[in-house]
Amino acid sequence: LTTSSGASAPPIAGTVMLYLLALSRGLPRWLQAQAAHEWSPAPFRDLDGQGLLVVGYGPIGREVVRLATAFGMRPTVLRRSAHGDEGCPVRPLSELTDAVRHADAVVVALPLAPETRGIISADVIGSMPSRAVFVNVGRGELVDQVALTDALESGRLAGAGLDVFDPEPLPAGDTLWDLPNVIISPHTSGSSDGTAGRVAEIFLDNLARFVRNEPLRNEVQRP
Repeated sequence: LTTSSGASAPPIAGTVMLYLLALSRGLPRWLQAQAAHEWSPAPFRDLDGQGLLVVGYGPIGREVVRLATAFGMRPTVLRRSAHGDEGCPVRPLSELTDAVRHADAVVVALPLAPETRGIISADVIGSMPSRAVFVNVGRGELVDQVALTDALESGRLAGAGLDVFDPEPLPAGDTLWDLPNVIISPHTSGSSDGTAGRVAEIFLDNLARFVRNEPLRNEVQRP
């Protein structure tokens, strides 16, 4: 039994960069001004030189690090333990609360598991600097959504790009919909026109490996 893990990593990582660029440039403000036919120039922040904390280093996390490095960001990875293949500083997940204190942007790309549920707690959110933006392309249940909403509404966080929520769909009356510093997508960050082709490529590669009695990619481990 194998999975297509990694097939959606390129579009999801691209969506992460979309969030980071849009939030650094104040894109929601531009769109509001455009809708109102207002000429309203304002300065914005460069991504170049910003410290990026990537929580989780699976296929999505690796692709985020690659793209963010190309934009001149300074990534640090949080994972259970360093493997030596990260190409950037690595800290253990146990240091999450301290690590977010130094980040300009925090990207969560963790899978949901009993040990990761609620890992972005109110304490973690409260430890992020007010300049920081928060991106979640993992699962909504990883985050204390009430605490995140409070931080965004009060200005304790600069902004957020959110593709996943708890619950889903996000209720129509939820406060997050109307916050000017939040960009929402409906759990579609990986739904590009190239994802199905990458799924097929992984399957066909595994089929050939199976016929040759070779190790398989993304094999599901027995409990």
